[in-house]
This record gives sequence, structure tokens and C-alpha cells, in this order.
Amino acid sequence: SVSPSSDEKSLFGKAVSVDCPADGLCNSEDILSAVKQAAGDLKSDSRGSSLLWISLAGIHEESARIDDSAALQIEKLDDRLGRIVHLIEEIFVDEKILFITTAGRGCVLGENRFRTESHFRLTEEVVHTPLLLSLRNCDAVSHDFPASSRRSFLAQPIDLMPTLFDWFEVSQDKQLFEGQSLIPIINGAVGTREYAVMENGPGESALRTPDFFLVTKMASDQLESEQNPPSLFIKPDDRWDVNDVSLQEPDVLDQLVQTLQEFRVAAGLDSPLIAPLLKSSQIKK
Repeated sequence: SVSPSSDEKSLFGKAVSVDCPADGLCNSEDILSAVKQAAGDLKSDSRGSSLLWISLAGIHEESARIDDSAALQIEKLDDRLGRIVHLIEEIFVDEKILFITTAGRGCVLGENRFRTESHFRLTEEVVHTPLLLSLRNCDAVSHDFPASSRRSFLAQPIDLMPTLFDWFEVSQDKQLFEGQSLIPIINGAVGTREYAVMENGPGESALRTPDFFLVTKMASDQLESEQNPPSLFIKPDDRWDVNDVSLQEPDVLDQLVQTLQEFRVAAGLDSPLIAPLLKSSQIKK
């Protein structure tokens, strides 16, 4: 379905959303047709900027082997995204375009077969979601980096809004946003986030630094704490959270647990979040 937003709701000129049904069964041609309609509506608008939001529920393929299933999903997703990008480029030929592709969460596709039984749900394949940014027809893009390259930065969903404000040159009160624009990082700027925090419902929390990934359950008593000890994994080497090094790195474990607890307290205050700093600059593998 194609849904235009009202002028009052859009800070970025005219905004249009394309939504796939919740069951994810819409086919590629339906998606392309909806995108073409939405992009055409935006192109005909006289205002100088516009936002096209495309929401897809997912791609489902039946396969006898889990590896084949993952490969088929990636292949189909790549094909759909490629066709959407080419369609938008054909409609907005000479205009500046920012493509952002991301997901709300990851999906378990058999990676857990590499690890022993875990009592945590915040695993790498769930929390490490894709985030792809691509600029078109922009003079400001640095040519010092390949077109397809990675940036070493702990990005989070809270960074998307400041990124859009930056792209559309909309003034913003930085105290209202805990995130930071990702556009400078595309051009090689170094991000300033020491760590990222995430939660999975009440009790289960995780803290990710460039070098470690802590997963813990905030226990209500000593017995529960002993039954659910925190886990610590080395990143990015331990891709699927296989080797728990909490016993080998007790000092790192204690410092990250303390930082996580202080962050939870700061996040609960009725004021702009000031994230506590890591207790030691030596938290490196």
C-alpha cells in the first residue's frame, strides 16, 4: 500500500511510505509497482526534498537445508533491493539521493549450532543487524574510500533520525537526540560511541564495545544471579558467541557490568541521557 503523510507530519518536504503486508507474502512486482507510484508522486511534487519510506515484512523461502534457505533469502533480498534502487535512480536521474537499508532485528538461521546451549536471547545474529548507506550524485562524497566498504562504528537505530536531519539540512536540538549523524562517518570521520546498549524485555541486557560483547540478566537476588551468570565474548573474532571468556577476563567483565548498570540508571532519569564512560581505557582484547 502507498500512504502519503500530511504536511504537518513531515519535516522533509513530501513523505510517502510503501508498506508490505504483515505476512510478507507480497511479490516483487507488487512492490516495484507501489514504489514506482510513490516515487512518481514525489517526483511530481514541487518542493525540493522528499522522503520515501519502504517497509518490507520479510522474504520467506522453503528449503530442505538451512544453509540453502539463508542463501536463497540473501539472493532474493539482493535482487529486490537492486531493482528498487535502479527504479528510483531512473526516476530521480540527476538528483541527490541517500539510500538507507536496515532491519529491526536479525534472524536465527542455524548459527546457534556452533555454540553450546545458552540461556540468553541477545545473540550476535539477532542484535547485529544490517545497516547500508549509499549516496548518489553527491559532490561531498569522499573518494578516499571504496564504494563498497565497511566503517568501524557501533551504529544504533537512534542514529537514523539525526542522519535524516543532517541530510535534509533541518536544524535540530542535539539534546533531544542521543544518536549522531552517520553521514560524516561515510566520508571517513571517526565515530565517538564507546559502546552500545540493548535490551530484550525486562531483565536481559547487553553491552557491546568494539572488542567485547557482554550479555547479562539483571537478577533480583543472589540465587538468580548464580543461576544466570553473565557471558563475555571477544569481538569481532568470535562471530557467533561460541567462546565465553568471562572467567578468563574477570576485570573486563566487572567493568562492563558496572558500566551497564550505571547506564540503566542514567537511562531511567527524566533528563537527556548522559551515557557513563567506560571505567577503563584498557578494555581491549
